[in-house]
Amino acid sequence: NYTTVFINIADVNDEAPRFKEQVKNVPVYESIPPWTIITKFEAEDLDTNEMNRRFSYSLDRKSDGSHEFTIDQNGNLYNLETLDREVKDKYILRIFAIDEGYPPQTGIATLNLEILDV
Repeated sequence: NYTTVFINIADVNDEAPRFKEQVKNVPVYESIPPWTIITKFEAEDLDTNEMNRRFSYSLDRKSDGSHEFTIDQNGNLYNLETLDREVKDKYILRIFAIDEGYPPQTGIATLNLEILDV
């Protein structure tokens, strides 16, 4: 006697989103107006389950304590205020890509932002 058994293997959330560039060095002039796109981050998640593959971008607020920047769900990073090199000439921001799987997995990138004088 033989029995046929079908096994359906479900994808577990074992892949964190991965940034195409884990470290970005971007110079920007202090004269740019608020809501200028400074750079774009791109990430991907290699999980096969659709829910585990979806993710959203966010800023590590510990690295942006003064809330001068924001990131949208397309990965575009914006300045919320005019930047002043005489006040601060460099920012080191951490960007997260957090997936919707359980438990959530997080990818991390770093932006080294140099403010240039005009």
